[in-house]
Amino acid sequence: MTQPHFARRISTISILVALLSASSSFAQSISNPAARLVGLGMKFDGATTCNAAKCHGGGDTTSPPTKIASEYNVWLEKDAHAYAFKSLTKPKLDKYTPDAYPDIAKIGANLKIADVTKDNRCLVCHSLPAPANLHGEKFSLAEGNTCAACHGPSEKWRGPHEKKEWTAEQRKKYSKHEDLLKNVGIYDTRVVTARAELCVGCHLAIDADLVTAGHPQPVFELQYYQDELENKHWMTDPAGYFPVKLWATGQVASVRDALLQLEARNTSKASDDLVTDAYQQVVAHWTMVQLASQAGGLKGDVSGIDSAVKTLIAAKGKDAAAAKAGAAAATSMLPSCETYNPDRKAAAATLQAVATSTLYADAGIHGARQQTFAVYSLFNAIARNEKLATADAVNESIGKLFAPPGAKSIDPAQFAKDLDDVKSKLPK
Repeated sequence: MTQPHFARRISTISILVALLSASSSFAQSISNPAARLVGLGMKFDGATTCNAAKCHGGGDTTSPPTKIASEYNVWLEKDAHAYAFKSLTKPKLDKYTPDAYPDIAKIGANLKIADVTKDNRCLVCHSLPAPANLHGEKFSLAEGNTCAACHGPSEKWRGPHEKKEWTAEQRKKYSKHEDLLKNVGIYDTRVVTARAELCVGCHLAIDADLVTAGHPQPVFELQYYQDELENKHWMTDPAGYFPVKLWATGQVASVRDALLQLEARNTSKASDDLVTDAYQQVVAHWTMVQLASQAGGLKGDVSGIDSAVKTLIAAKGKDAAAAKAGAAAATSMLPSCETYNPDRKAAAATLQAVATSTLYADAGIHGARQQTFAVYSLFNAIARNEKLATADAVNESIGKLFAPPGAKSIDPAQFAKDLDDVKSKLPK
């Protein structure tokens, strides 16, 4: 496949640092995932407490693992999350797009940050900035996005979960994710909405002044990044059309955080170009949610998001109140994603709708990227289930749609031509 890979932005993303609370299990934003976990008041152990051979350090670095017991090895050797902290001191670490990699020292200087390895604005996504009183055994900031950053503080579960079926028993006892998290400290990434919120929290929204200082604007689509860029340290996800569910759920979480980002840029009086960029991200993710709902059968009330975005379209993005209202509507829609179980028909209908959309003309580079990610993710969900012999050839054509990392714009006419070529080859 000739597609130019995007940078593993896991090691370059910063986020909005305010954690907005909500009474439901779906926070208004978890754009500071670390704060949500720190707020539990439980201790975080270091990753090396998990690497015993009988536990998660079996030595195999095959990705995905072929058997339970080598998750630590895959994470350490192949997962960019393990290099998140190191990237703050080695700005050319990213081997995929070295020319596009930001100058970390320059960003820090522009922000008047004396040491980026100690400043929480950087650490909230490049590590796990827990206070000293919550440092457990072998805790180390230098481990980057470590086990506890995604799976929760391990004070109450590290020992007990060694017992077979203990974790399953806790999931049964605390059937709601939020209850499991608050009582045991386990952040259950099997819950698709929880996974989406956690990942989107560090991979989409970012303060305007960070972008002005030279930090790249994050670009994210959950299923594509997990499938194509992430060296999985877990064995498997559900079979069938789970990738379509993950894609759709990621889009709902993404439009929520994109709207909050737009609200923040309006209230902070960011420059017009940064407001416009954030607005285009909103339109890109909103369009994907619309298509998932209209063509793919995703349930949930999308009308609140629609109303807010239509107001934003009329205001060209400059309406903080509308952005805030849209984010609240997206938060309300998230729970419906848990019961979404798309089949082949839903996948194909959504794929055709995405390939027919003119989003690339409506939302610029962000629209083109989300359209490309979606075509790739949805097509390959079908191709792998049906073992399509044409998969490689179609993916070769999809590869032409990908804009290079760091690109600010696309050629709409060329994109439309390449998209038409792809559409002619897609299953119906």
